[in-house]
Amino acid sequence: HKDWKEVVPLLMPALDREVKHRNQLISSEKFEPNWKNLKTWLNQRCWEQEYTFENEFSKVPQSIKVKVSTE
Repeated sequence: HKDWKEVVPLLMPALDREVKHRNQLISSEKFEPNWKNLKTWLNQRCWEQEYTFENEFSKVPQSIKVKVSTE
């Protein structure tokens, strides 16, 4: 790739995101595709792929009702 100088710093963070995404799939018992070949991953610019992650706090209620005594 002609833009390799800009791309190289992006590869490790992208790989970290992919590992995090795969771990999340495993923990939620969802389908987990096989790893791509490194050459394919680079040539298809897979580091640009975006993932959606479950929010760690998504299971926490957004609001809590509190009973306040007026004594």
